[in-house]
Amino acid sequence: MHKKFIKYFVDPETNEPLDLIIEENKGDIIISGLFKSSSNEYPIIRGIPRFSNNKNKNYADSFGFE
Repeated sequence: MHKKFIKYFVDPETNEPLDLIIEENKGDIIISGLFKSSSNEYPIIRGIPRFSNNKNKNYADSFGFE
């Protein structure tokens, strides 16, 4: 994920801005890190923010059915 896109992300549950903690980057590309709001955390894995969490188990289960 390119750093220039950070400003477009908000917490999908609360719509509040997200803070970014970068764990690994290559130049302007974020490889791994964490988006964080006052109540939620969303990891960035292999450059992709992961906004689905364990609260919504049916999200991942629906892919197994297909």
